[in-house]
Amino acid sequence: MKKLSLLVITSLLFLQQYVKAQTEYQPFRVDVSSGFNFALVDQGVGIGYIIIEPKYSVIRSLNVGIKFEGNLIEGKKKYSINHLMNSYLATADYYFRHSSDLRYFVGAGLGIYHIDASSDLGPQPDNTTTNGIKNNFGAMLRVGFDNNHFRIALAYNYAGKDVARYDASYLSFSLGGYFGGGKKKISKQ
Repeated sequence: MKKLSLLVITSLLFLQQYVKAQTEYQPFRVDVSSGFNFALVDQGVGIGYIIIEPKYSVIRSLNVGIKFEGNLIEGKKKYSINHLMNSYLATADYYFRHSSDLRYFVGAGLGIYHIDASSDLGPQPDNTTTNGIKNNFGAMLRVGFDNNHFRIALAYNYAGKDVARYDASYLSFSLGGYFGGGKKKISKQ
């Protein structure tokens, strides 16, 4: 009986938040942003040339979506490896503040990183190659804020290793905006 009561209470609280989100915020939005990427191993720098992320507000504090990102990271130090990467992630963002247009969030994502690595190093002594394509299962953690359809985020992307077994993970800083979403306008009658 205790489990049933807990399930009913949890369901009612979730339903209350869902209804409140649907009346206060527009449920669907699309984030579009671009930014800079920083390789963790090779100290490379890159450009996130496009990030598109359609989202749906499940409850007032939680958006779920799908993130499509493409970027290029050029190695600058020891390894001189360039990564052309695309990622396809299922994402979720949790928002902490609702009293103003400024809303802080933390987020996470899981999905596929498509890594196309190229290098000027040529074949390695152990007959491995430094050029090639690899698909890895990876994860992303991020923090940031939204303010009046403007968005800033800092993310860590764990992308795994490329074909030469070098870590392709990176930090990214992105700036952008979103269409849709936001607070609904209340008509005065």
